[in-house]
Amino acid sequence: MSQSYIWLHEDSLSLDHPVFSHASEPSCAVFIWDDAYFERQNYSLKRLTFIYECLIGLQERVAVYQGDTETLLRNICVDGKLYVADTPNPIFLEIIGKIAQNNVVEIVKDKPFINAPDDVDMTRFFRFWNRSRKSAFGFE
Repeated sequence: MSQSYIWLHEDSLSLDHPVFSHASEPSCAVFIWDDAYFERQNYSLKRLTFIYECLIGLQERVAVYQGDTETLLRNICVDGKLYVADTPNPIFLEIIGKIAQNNVVEIVKDKPFINAPDDVDMTRFFRFWNRSRKSAFGFE
């Protein structure tokens, strides 16, 4: 049986994420600290500190690698299936697409933070939030 892997990225830094329960056993969870990606995203020191502190809380379950995300994922997942949390990040989606050319990749969706009505006005945050906040706090 081949190994399965979980790629945790900044949109899924939680042991409660469904990607953990969805992945087959045994699976190895990895996070890749990609300095070039963080620099391209222009992340502040506060944002990087937040990501680092989240990883500290996951250290018993997640292996952290440093380097180019795509290259490391290709090397890590040579013979296994990759589970990855769904993301709107176009850079991550591009990497997922490239990895999927040679590996089996399964994208796992998370429960949405809010359930916004279809007719909500997305051009102004205040209008959007007034229509959506009840679902964010479980009052719906």
